[in-house]
Amino acid sequence: MTFIKFNPDLMQAFIYNLTSYAEEVNTARSKIHQSSDDNDHPVPSVDDATRTLPAMPRMTSSTKIAFLDANLNDGILTPTMADAISSLTVLINNLEARRKEIIEINSNGIVTAPDGTMTYYLPDDGTEDTVANIHACNIGVVATAQQNAEELQEASIQGTSSNGRTIDQILADIDKHRDNPIYGAVFVNTIGGAQAYLDLLNNIDRNNTNNMSVVYSAISTLGHVLGAASRSEVGGDQLGTAFSDTITHAKTGAITVIIDDIAAFNALTSQSDVVYGTGFLLNAADGLEEVDRERVIPPFSTQLACEYSQHPLVGVLYAMRNNPEAALTYLGGNGQVDADGNWVPDEKTKQRWESLKSQNWDDEVFGKAIAAESFTAALAAASSYRNTNNATVDAAATYISGTAIDHFSSDSWPKSRFTEAIKENLSVVVANSPEEVYAAASGTPLEKRKQNKGPSLEKWGVDESDISTLIYRFGDNENAVATLSTGAGNYHHKLIEEAMRAEGANYETLTNQYLMASMTFNYINDLSEDRFKDDGVASDDPTKNEVVNTALSVFTTLVAAGISAATEGAAAPALAWGVGSTIVKPIVADGLTSAWGVPKSDASTPGSDYFDRLKVQAYSDAANRNLLTSRSVDTMRNQDWFNRDSYAHPDVKPFPSASTMSSEHVEEVTEWALEAEAPTPTDSGDPAIKALRKAVESGSVEANKHVRANPPRKN
Repeated sequence: MTFIKFNPDLMQAFIYNLTSYAEEVNTARSKIHQSSDDNDHPVPSVDDATRTLPAMPRMTSSTKIAFLDANLNDGILTPTMADAISSLTVLINNLEARRKEIIEINSNGIVTAPDGTMTYYLPDDGTEDTVANIHACNIGVVATAQQNAEELQEASIQGTSSNGRTIDQILADIDKHRDNPIYGAVFVNTIGGAQAYLDLLNNIDRNNTNNMSVVYSAISTLGHVLGAASRSEVGGDQLGTAFSDTITHAKTGAITVIIDDIAAFNALTSQSDVVYGTGFLLNAADGLEEVDRERVIPPFSTQLACEYSQHPLVGVLYAMRNNPEAALTYLGGNGQVDADGNWVPDEKTKQRWESLKSQNWDDEVFGKAIAAESFTAALAAASSYRNTNNATVDAAATYISGTAIDHFSSDSWPKSRFTEAIKENLSVVVANSPEEVYAAASGTPLEKRKQNKGPSLEKWGVDESDISTLIYRFGDNENAVATLSTGAGNYHHKLIEEAMRAEGANYETLTNQYLMASMTFNYINDLSEDRFKDDGVASDDPTKNEVVNTALSVFTTLVAAGISAATEGAAAPALAWGVGSTIVKPIVADGLTSAWGVPKSDASTPGSDYFDRLKVQAYSDAANRNLLTSRSVDTMRNQDWFNRDSYAHPDVKPFPSASTMSSEHVEEVTEWALEAEAPTPTDSGDPAIKALRKAVESGSVEANKHVRANPPRKN
């Protein structure tokens, strides 16, 4: 959704100047035509160009500038001055109508931009910015919103509205406008505000216990409407405060918090496809965090109270997964950056974190730790601001990430408490800390990971063992491993590209980079393997192999194709990239490999080829950078896996990515490489291939050594 700012004074000045210009042009036209007429029009073309036309009608607010379209010929206006003046008149009338429309929108209380500027709403679905569409998307939805709100309130109690419409029928009509913030604000206000909105959903629940599909439809629709109404431009900031005040009874000083209201609010704010306003979430969270869980008592009269968490913060924290700015602001709080680049939080933020860490997050609903999953989803979103160019933001995000890693790697969060969603969320936090993962994999102390001053996880109690422990705890989840591998692959790809752009870069430069990459990936793999083995899963189990092979496909694809492969085209929906190519949400491994067209390795084969794939990727990178010997290149061209399209298309790389190769081709490349590095009577073998093979193998040995030096806590 898009709000467009508008300055009525500047628009009025523009209209005035345009009108003056049109009048001057018409005066000039009239004089020229009169002079031509006085001389019996000696030049016919002058007569035609200056002849007057019937006056153009004034345009209404719903009129599009159709005249301009009608008088264009191959992009050129009909060459008469009258046509030009008429076109200007249409434009002036349209601008006047637009100005009046926007002033009306901003004068009736519908739009309330925080900075006081006038604005109007248009959906970002390609809707054309015309006066008619401005009217339809703003004032035009007011009456519909009011009617639907009134009828849904009636139907929530009676089953049907006074017009005979059922709840389903009304919801279907609401869905046509549910993401329009103007419609949302009017709808919520017509319902009667925060308490009435919660009552509406609870009434639908109580009166439809035998038809829960209606309830679920209402949750989705009303969640979207609330999301639209939560925008700052329509008073969403104040609405967040209103909901927290209502739930906590802040204005009445009541001593109880009603479970039904908390559950309804959590249901409304737990819609995965809705982005709620930043101010709305922050204001709601500020109030709800003050709730003493001991004060949350019945009445317990809805099915929603059984299906949704009774933790007051669950809804807003879950919603922050789609709003990283809100997550960063709430969890980072206020503070400043010290001389070393680390975040110094204020006392309120410290107290907030002490409260968050001490709370009971095992609020299980149908066996799922919903509360903890929402908390970790917010942590994941906030971590996406790590390693940005903004020092303040980077420091705050590092503080959040460090505190999260320290907390969830501790004994208070054993692996038994990790649900699959928690594993995936925390993998995002670690994926956004690739430098520290490499430091742990290479045996470099975390405090020495940066040559220059900057925010550090170590400042917040994180050491190498904490990183290995957290990876171990989520290492048996395919999506978590794919997420971490994506972050690692992106990190090492950038290092490789930077190193290879340097003057004098050669195969030795590339070899060093693949040694580093191998350490990182094998570190992740070793910890994942440990987790599977400790869970009683055989090392040749297809499930384990599938996780590893998917991770490597991600890794090698990123290294080969670059980050553009992940952020452009068909792959974009499979990923959730934040600022600086960090990750906001867990990556679904199947969606990722499908988007890239990357086949998974044959997971049913014991002794997966993942290790060989990493070598093959190194060979591919060297070949495509022209770092191999002529003998290697000549023999490569005779192989089945060689990309012959490169002959016809210069942009196509002759050596395909390892991630796209079949297991058979991986084996064939491995054999070819061994032959290429072996000496012959005429040469000493390919030094690049030999060095890259040893680098990948050495990386594995080093990673394993450092895993054993800083083993994970396996509880």
